[in-house]
Amino acid sequence: MQGRPEGAGGSQSVEEPEGSGLAADYDTDDLETAWNEQESTIITCSQTEAESSGSGAQVSAGEIRITQAGTYVIRGSFEGQIVIDAGKEDVIHLVLDGANISNTDSSAVYGVQSGKIVLTLAEGTKNLISDGAEYIFSSQDEDEPDAAIFTEDSLTINGTGELAVTGNYSNGIRAKDDLKIISGVIQVTAQKDGIKGKDSVTIKDGEIRVQAGEDGIQASNDTDADKGYVIIEGGTIEIQAADDGIHAETWLTIHGGTVSVEESNEGLEGLKIDINGGNIQVTASDDAVNAAGGTAQSEMDKMQVNEEAYVRISGGTISLDASADGIDSNGHLFIKGGEIYISGPVADGEGALDYNGTALISGGTFAAASSAGMMQTFSQASEQPMLMVYYDETQAGSTSVQLVDDKGEKLLEFSPAKEFACVLISLPGLEEGDELELRTGDAIRNITVSGTITQEGERSGGRGPGGGPGGGNPRSGPGGGGFGRGREPGGGHPEQNLPEEAAESAA
Repeated sequence: MQGRPEGAGGSQSVEEPEGSGLAADYDTDDLETAWNEQESTIITCSQTEAESSGSGAQVSAGEIRITQAGTYVIRGSFEGQIVIDAGKEDVIHLVLDGANISNTDSSAVYGVQSGKIVLTLAEGTKNLISDGAEYIFSSQDEDEPDAAIFTEDSLTINGTGELAVTGNYSNGIRAKDDLKIISGVIQVTAQKDGIKGKDSVTIKDGEIRVQAGEDGIQASNDTDADKGYVIIEGGTIEIQAADDGIHAETWLTIHGGTVSVEESNEGLEGLKIDINGGNIQVTASDDAVNAAGGTAQSEMDKMQVNEEAYVRISGGTISLDASADGIDSNGHLFIKGGEIYISGPVADGEGALDYNGTALISGGTFAAASSAGMMQTFSQASEQPMLMVYYDETQAGSTSVQLVDDKGEKLLEFSPAKEFACVLISLPGLEEGDELELRTGDAIRNITVSGTITQEGERSGGRGPGGGPGGGNPRSGPGGGGFGRGREPGGGHPEQNLPEEAAESAA
């Protein structure tokens, strides 16, 4: 069968948010890595003792206390704690010049008060910071600090040296204001979150490796709509996380760099997600990209269209391997450019695409393969044509999928990592009337582009709680998939996911 597919988005349109995500902002001191030996306070450490040459730091057995603005150079091994307790506007430039700092019962670096801590990794050095598995607090009511590097204020990390942070108690690096990584080779291992900024996390460059028992990178402010964001401009980031790879309470913006989430529950999560460039690879045991959060609280709220939430992809090369939804938006989805490849779920209760509102594709290369039961196409209002192909039999993982034009030119080739029952493809330049071949392994299907959405084959399987193909998904809500008995077709918009004739009568 060829024509308008079941499960396709209806004619409902939505206004795309302005802009392309958040832009990074840096102060002059964020980028300053230079320091002068003669003008700095040099602190030389040996086990629990330290010697200081200069002003602004008091040393005692097991503690180095910095109390005023200035540059402090730390060398040697120290068993104890570096405490920064300075003025509210003081900028502390802390240079790690071959330092090994460990503390058995609290944070190794503890920022009590300052305007900002700028942590510079000296060129050619290796630096280690670690805490103990159990902390001692002055009272039972206290639960902070809780990271190997912890500050109540802002923290910036720069320089070209190496830093290895081990958070044996809880988090690896945590700032309760803004956390910025400008450069450096940084490895973080943490029992809970790896790199955590309450108000924001911004990464300009560097080589970053995170192994986390919870989130890899997290911005945790959920009370201020202008905070709780993550911005990635560049660098190489590798993450293994038991929970989210990268989690932003409000806005996740990726402008460039290489981001590899090798292990995660959900790979990239935020209320709003903008991807403008970069090379991104995500492996997730749940959703690979998830736009969720905001004001919705109840399970019923989460099943409705969240007008605040969206995923927008304008550029980059993105490969997603998801055991649940490849891209899941509790609101809307916009594909404007880039290359997106999704190896989606094998279970019919999930789909490579799952959205509660409207999904529009106007540019870019998109190829997704997954189970068929809950699979959605983009909406009928999309500018770029798409092909929705269902298979009579499940195809084996690693099977090559190629799209070839009538001149024999290969337009697309990808090999989904897992078995699949359907593919959704959209490419620039597709036009009504185009004669194409879809080659799946050794099998060839001839397809003529017949409009915005061209369907080949019929959906099979996917009988969920709703009673029909693609029936209700109790986890994702009614925005995901086709329609079945026992629930309103299409979830948030009655005409979404209906065949064309039904959509016209419902409008």
